[in-house]
Amino acid sequence: MIEGLDRFLSAIKLSVLPLLAIILYYHDLDNITLASFGVLSGKGLGFMIAAISLTASGVLLKRSIIAQYSTVSKVSYLWGTTVLILSLGLYVWGSYQQVLVNLYHYESLLLFVSAYILLRFNSRTIRTVFPLFLLLSLLPLPFLISAPVNGWHYLEPFLAASILVISYSFLLRFSSGSVLVSLSMAALSVICWFFPSLYLLGFANLGIAIIQADRRFNKIFGLKKSTGPKKCLSHTRINYLGFCYSCGEQVQKSGYSTWNISGLIMIVMIVLILMQIRIPLLTFQDNYPFLSTATYYGWQITTLPATPQGWLKYSSETNVVPGDTYSVQMVVVPSYLPETKNYTLIYETSPSILNFMSSIRASPGYNWSVTSYQLHGEQGRLIVGIGREVNLMYYTVSSTSLFINTSDFISLNTGLTIERQFPPGNISSETSAFLADVSSLLGSTDYQSLAASWTHWAESTLYDFKSSIELILALASIGTISSVTYAILFVNRRHLKSIQEASMLSGADWALLSMISMLNKSRAVGMEIAKTVGSMGNQFEFLDKITSSLASLERKGLLKGVIYENGDTIMMTWKVSG
Repeated sequence: MIEGLDRFLSAIKLSVLPLLAIILYYHDLDNITLASFGVLSGKGLGFMIAAISLTASGVLLKRSIIAQYSTVSKVSYLWGTTVLILSLGLYVWGSYQQVLVNLYHYESLLLFVSAYILLRFNSRTIRTVFPLFLLLSLLPLPFLISAPVNGWHYLEPFLAASILVISYSFLLRFSSGSVLVSLSMAALSVICWFFPSLYLLGFANLGIAIIQADRRFNKIFGLKKSTGPKKCLSHTRINYLGFCYSCGEQVQKSGYSTWNISGLIMIVMIVLILMQIRIPLLTFQDNYPFLSTATYYGWQITTLPATPQGWLKYSSETNVVPGDTYSVQMVVVPSYLPETKNYTLIYETSPSILNFMSSIRASPGYNWSVTSYQLHGEQGRLIVGIGREVNLMYYTVSSTSLFINTSDFISLNTGLTIERQFPPGNISSETSAFLADVSSLLGSTDYQSLAASWTHWAESTLYDFKSSIELILALASIGTISSVTYAILFVNRRHLKSIQEASMLSGADWALLSMISMLNKSRAVGMEIAKTVGSMGNQFEFLDKITSSLASLERKGLLKGVIYENGDTIMMTWKVSG
């Protein structure tokens, strides 16, 4: 009953994972699949099916080990939180890259799955299926990285095939069955790559995966081959984790799966926050400045400057200022009574001088005056030119902003000039009306200041990280030396303590401790020790004394249990501590 409830809880926790992944990566799923496995005209279909099939079969073959680990391993909040932060950081950073955006999101998805397992299951599960994560994370790289040599596209499928074979074989300890299965799938995938018209062969990988699940196939090719001592008939003594001292088999669960609500709450909160978050950054692509805002519903990309709220764009013309990197002239009118007035907005970017802004007062025939004003927290200049037939008014705001250009940052001077012509008249009333409209126009462009702040924060954070690498390496070196020194002293201290404790052992315990130290692997279980002793090891009373000594030495800290995988189960053996 309790074991059935344990399986039910594990199934519920596992079912939540795809739900959260779909919610978080819903707008990326199609692009992730296409970009990650190169599914173009069926060429990469074989590799995609092979990767999915090998991952599924690997998890199925390791399911009993994963279930056992849930009773002997705990949730790792430190590693889970770290991996979750890395996942989200990789997603956000990759979102602003011009190339390989989907690859960043794909790798982020794998890290998100890893973080979920660490926060809701245990760390040993990740270590068990790590080769599968390695397979899924490395497989897209041959198809997406730039060609380092001529003819690289001919090597891509063979490199991907090598990743399939090595990763899956490593998962199953390079058993004959794992090598045969992965080689067969890799060969079919390569054929589908070079002959896309035969893409249906890719589905043969599913058939291979089904055959592999057959018990007779596993028995013939050794997918579940077990080694080690035979199981004892009666498990008389077991340790605190439920492992038998005699044969090393886990005969009793030390615990059961729990909901791990705290890990779930942490992940759900992160997902909900990301669904509401908006991160604006300034980007510069193909000589055009953009405001790129990452949202849950996708990208909101606006060419700068955006049309101010409450105003309508009447006309627009780009690259009107010679010498600027980018410039645009936009005529806007108020949404309400658009026929009453119009303003001209000139937005320009340049690595040095803002050409239009610097040439405003070059027009002859006007009496120019310049006054500094601060509107919406930005310092600007009001430039008034009084002429015989018309009065010119300009309001200029300039700043230096960082833009993301591909994977680097560039610094550009940006300027916004608001212009309007007035007939000769009361210059004071004209100025008041002009400044009121300027305030309205600037109030709708505060978004760029926020984006500039985020971009500057991203650049400074990355710069601080890069500049601190040397310091981190130096501290790591000092820490390593200190750790090694402490470890030597600590081991020596533990060794002296062990000698002191061993000197007070009974004759049987001392003999057993010495025997384990002299074994080839310096580790053993009760039956192996009994077999090493000889004929009297067959006696039940003698085996009982050995297991009793093992339990006593483990309680005193002179021996420690080591968990290892043996076929489709986990077992424990004991070695001398230190």
